Amino acid sequence: MAAELEYAKKVLKLLKVPIGKLSLNKNNTVVQTSGTESIVGLVSIILSALRQTNTLYKYENPIEYLEIEQWIDYSNTTLKQNVSLIKNILPELNIILEARTYIVSTRLTIGDIILYYALNSVMKNLNPYEKAQYLNVSRWFDNIQQDISIRQDLQLINFNTNYLLSTAVLSH
Repeated sequence: MAAELEYAKKVLKLLKVPIGKLSLNKNNTVVQTSGTESIVGLVSIILSALRQTNTLYKYENPIEYLEIEQWIDYSNTTLKQNVSLIKNILPELNIILEARTYIVSTRLTIGDIILYYALNSVMKNLNPYEKAQYLNVSRWFDNIQQDISIRQDLQLINFNTNYLLSTAVLSH
């Protein structure tokens, strides 16, 4: 899938890991080739890149590693869905983020970043009322998009907090 390929490029660029050659195989799975070595699948490519870098987005213990792997896989699954199906995960994600700033830890991890990429097209098309309806997701998304090194060439999405807050107060 073309989106999977783009997100692999963005993550590798963010982690400052050599991209090598990225392509899609006959099953539409992203493949990274560097010399004679090939890594198949977005999850495997990202986890391999994490092992090659000292980034702050890395895991700090085995439990975080497993959670990050789970969220990357979850994000990868949502990438393959159409926008209306992806939109169905917003209520669930809103509950998860109700008491958390980030999805895995108390700090930003690669799990948050790949989910940010997966949800970008959905968040871009939400109207202000829908953004207010998913206030926790909107807060999380807006927080992550403020880092230009993560956002890269993606459009900055407007989250007018005055409107979101007034709507959230009226609806809760």
